[in-house]
Amino acid sequence: MTQIRRPIVALDDEMMRLRSALERAGYEVRSLHGAPLEQVAVVVLSGMDADITGDLRRRTEAPVIEARGLDERAVVAAVHEKARLRM
Repeated sequence: MTQIRRPIVALDDEMMRLRSALERAGYEVRSLHGAPLEQVAVVVLSGMDADITGDLRRRTEAPVIEARGLDERAVVAAVHEKARLRM
């Protein structure tokens, strides 16, 4: 039987509190530092730092969500929207 591959979401360390919510929503969650960036569907950061964001944009085409101030539902909804656009 073929296993369906779940989209990968990379979280920075401060956003790892969202891991279980995103897994329940059907995503595979990885730490930003250990994620295969070429396979990531969406990156979630706690804040947009110009150096980090610029580096990420060179290493992956995945959309980056700045999640500071967003609640769990808002982040999951934003990930759904961005992941769907990449499919």
